Amino acid sequence: MPFFSSVYNPFPDTTKYMRTTVSGAISKGKYARNIINGVEANQGPYRLNGAENETFIIVLSGTEKVFVDGVEMVRGEQYDYVIDYNTAEVTFTTRRPITKDKRIVVEFQYSDKNYSRTMLFANQEYQDKKWSVKANIFSEQDAKNQPLLQDLDEEAKRLLAAAGDSIQQAFYPGVDSVAFNSTEVLYAQRDSSGFTYYEYSTDSTEAYYRLRFSIVGANKGNYIPIAASANGRVFQFVFPVNNIPQGSYEPVVLLVAPKQQQLITVGAGYNITPNSSVFVETAWSNNNVNLFSEKDKADDSGFAFRGGASMLTKLSNDSVNGWRLRSAVKLEHVNKYFKPIENFRAVEFSRDWNLGTAALVGDENAADLSLQFEKPKQILNYQLKTFLKGDDYQGLMNVLSSNVNFLKFNLITNSSYLISKSPLTDTRFLRSVFDVSRPVWRFIAGVRLEQEHNVLTDVANDSIRLNSFLYDQRKIYFTSNDTSKTFFRIDFSRRYDYAVAGNYLKKSTVADEASARIDFLGNPKSRLSISSSYRNLAVRDSQLTAIPPEESFLNRMEYNATILKGLITSTTFFEAGTGQELKKEYAYVEVTPGTGVYTYAGDYNGNGVKDLDEFEIAVFTDQANFIKVFLPTNEYVKTRTNQFNQVLTINPAAWFIETKGWRSFVARFSNQVSYRIDNKTLEKDVLKALNPFDANIDDSLLVTSNAAFRNTLSFNRNSTVFGLDATLQSNTSKSFLTNGFESRVLQSLVNNFRWNINRIFSLQATTENGTRKSASEFFSNRDYEIEFYSLEPKFSIQPGLSFRTSLTYEFKNKQNVATNATEKSDQHDGGIELKFSSVKKGVATAKFNVIIIDYNAPENTPIAYEILEGLKKGTNYTWGLSLQRNLSNSIQLNLNYEGRKPQGTNIIHTGGVQARAFF
Repeated sequence: MPFFSSVYNPFPDTTKYMRTTVSGAISKGKYARNIINGVEANQGPYRLNGAENETFIIVLSGTEKVFVDGVEMVRGEQYDYVIDYNTAEVTFTTRRPITKDKRIVVEFQYSDKNYSRTMLFANQEYQDKKWSVKANIFSEQDAKNQPLLQDLDEEAKRLLAAAGDSIQQAFYPGVDSVAFNSTEVLYAQRDSSGFTYYEYSTDSTEAYYRLRFSIVGANKGNYIPIAASANGRVFQFVFPVNNIPQGSYEPVVLLVAPKQQQLITVGAGYNITPNSSVFVETAWSNNNVNLFSEKDKADDSGFAFRGGASMLTKLSNDSVNGWRLRSAVKLEHVNKYFKPIENFRAVEFSRDWNLGTAALVGDENAADLSLQFEKPKQILNYQLKTFLKGDDYQGLMNVLSSNVNFLKFNLITNSSYLISKSPLTDTRFLRSVFDVSRPVWRFIAGVRLEQEHNVLTDVANDSIRLNSFLYDQRKIYFTSNDTSKTFFRIDFSRRYDYAVAGNYLKKSTVADEASARIDFLGNPKSRLSISSSYRNLAVRDSQLTAIPPEESFLNRMEYNATILKGLITSTTFFEAGTGQELKKEYAYVEVTPGTGVYTYAGDYNGNGVKDLDEFEIAVFTDQANFIKVFLPTNEYVKTRTNQFNQVLTINPAAWFIETKGWRSFVARFSNQVSYRIDNKTLEKDVLKALNPFDANIDDSLLVTSNAAFRNTLSFNRNSTVFGLDATLQSNTSKSFLTNGFESRVLQSLVNNFRWNINRIFSLQATTENGTRKSASEFFSNRDYEIEFYSLEPKFSIQPGLSFRTSLTYEFKNKQNVATNATEKSDQHDGGIELKFSSVKKGVATAKFNVIIIDYNAPENTPIAYEILEGLKKGTNYTWGLSLQRNLSNSIQLNLNYEGRKPQGTNIIHTGGVQARAFF
């Protein structure tokens, strides 16, 4: 959120250029970089963590960069990946298959509101024909005395002051003594077997403790999460076994220290000749990870330097088609305490140099000599690189690459050989890629060979380390040329992976993969895209890998068509693959009255606290005081997924241009059908898992399911006199929660009739009948099946443009037909509505309803709330007034009042006022 920004250039439209930029902002984002190992046949979601390993974060929209094997991906369902910013989860589409061999890197910024944070930036640039000079100043700092999401008392500040740079160990007790509150998860203190611990309790005489838990690692904590009906996550103490903790959580809070990061860079470039140049750049950084502490300050400041020169030399008198030599040399020094704002190296830098995950220390020095011979359609490049990391690492790399066209063959090669040494390990890392292709008739055929041979030798005993590996992949492919209106590509590949067995590398797995894609792009009114891939991973030696054999499919189909001049329009989408589903918990959080979705319906079980099964969707605005918040866990289950979407519209009016005779009658009809299904199952049978229409899936195999069907048949849809439509709809959903499954089903048929009898009188009528089902694995009182029927006629009188009166009546019948259920009701709702409108002044509306309900069962149950819709059996009254007043052309005032009088209760009044300004 910038609070000022300024750019100034005093030399417009000249050969000189100078720009000054100064800007500042209230910063909300924090940079993080995650390296994720792909999982075989798992498209995701993959969870992202914060820079300090925060588990639950919110990613700032559009800040992410996702790389797979060093290639940046494109966001979007039609491209490579999608991301849920709220849950920080990345899921890859079927266009980008993920296997155990994929290397995923995600760089992003996430919301960090632990402190008020400000950011300042200044830039100065100057450029002319010879010189280019630039300087940058960046400063980002937390206001340590303005914490936002955490309360720091003096004891917490002293803890942070003593922690120095060891902020990962700044754990603070997460136990508060509070008064009993039925809306919170509270604990009682227990003493047993020499341990003092806390136990979840609803007893108002002992539940006095509010606990905040943090993940401290497997077998490092004494608490585990358990399934419970409480409105929030509940933890249980587990006694240690042989003094070894059995949990992963502790009632502690990791304090977040305020930070400051600063960076100054100065650089210059000089063009010696039109074909030669030099450059130099220096940088200084200051990184204070704990503004509360004066300890460990020697490593806060660092510096970096890089410089180089480049030259282009003609090797032939032919300036167009002759050979040229492009040479360059670069030098780099990075102090071990230098801290960049974001990663400035190549995405795969650590892997290229075999650095691994070891915490190497020391200054970094690098040099790069590049010689590139080039002419049109011919490139040969050689690089000699060296990288040193203090006394811990020395590496030398030779790189040879080419892109050559000869006798219609296109040859692409890229090979490198790395020799590196460290006090513990010597490595030899050979990588090679060979790709040759040639046009054959109307397509291109090619062969690609790829190999990586990485041997890491233990210096102490001259043995091969377990992280050594070798893989060899061969691929053949066929693809269309660039001028074809139909794009296609077919690939067949086999990959051998070798792992360490004793002191040599032995074949561990073999993966066969076939993929195909075809896009028909010639007809703009009919576009079809199909892609499919099959992969079979076979394990040759189960002693060398823990990965099980896996067979996987990824399929995707998209079709858009406009047929017979718009008579039929169709959109079809199908996708099937593999992934994982996260077990979720949820809690209801109280918000500003009237701004939520849910209401607390009452203490169904009489335990004195608000349980999860005691919240319902609010019928009236004044009751909507809670929202449902999903709490992700760290538990995933591997699933097979399929998704199908279909929208089909039939509009005869678009085909029959001349509407006479029988054509006129047919053109009055239209129909639209939409169907969407999204399943995640545990089905092992691949063919069954591909089928989204399989109605015989065992409930035990169905993890989540969301299906929606809607068909609307309309007659005289565009007529202002008479029309009717019939809508058949079915919605089903099943959720995967830590305390079991929850499912809901709604099936109904809705018929609408409208008739403007004349200019004054109009009649509308709606009928609906259907079934509403609910099932919960944990809350048995949520199991019901309600059959319902309703009839609602409405008669309106509108003598002029400014006034309208409507008389309404609605009859509803509901009955729970679940096993051993007897609940049923009849509801009669009669009402009147008056509406006055003026173009200049606004709109005023008044309504009054009398609702008589006959119900045969107790009212303090979830089924009763569903059937009674928040009212009481007997006679209920509801009324309301609303006024929308235009005070001027740019200001509008809205006044709302609603009241109701359920049987046997006091009158409930609800009012609101809202002002709007239009600019």
